[in-house]
Amino acid sequence: SSYYEKINRTESKRSRENRELTAKIKEIHEASNKIYGAPKIHSVLVNKGYKVSIKRVQRRMREAKIKSVTVKKFRPKASKSQIESRKNILDQDFEASKPNQKWVSDYSDKRVIPMF
Repeated sequence: SSYYEKINRTESKRSRENRELTAKIKEIHEASNKIYGAPKIHSVLVNKGYKVSIKRVQRRMREAKIKSVTVKKFRPKASKSQIESRKNILDQDFEASKPNQKWVSDYSDKRVIPMF
């Protein structure tokens, strides 16, 4: 009897909601060029009127194998072979007879500071 019950069983409301939610998540994910993760997809769903938690969105994404593309920040690496030594042209003589005669730069953050 359980065999026939399983064959004739209708889809539950929760599984239907999950299927529709997963389809909506896939649609939002594709529209964002696969960049949006669970927090942004959750906020889009909430703005569209869906009452869903972020945990449920995460679970649906995990079960559908949907992952966002993460872009790592560029962090320059300076090796010892790339560092060039510079000549000390001023040689600690910072006095100038007129403005804009000597300029000094902070190499670490690329600021230029006029020295008078």
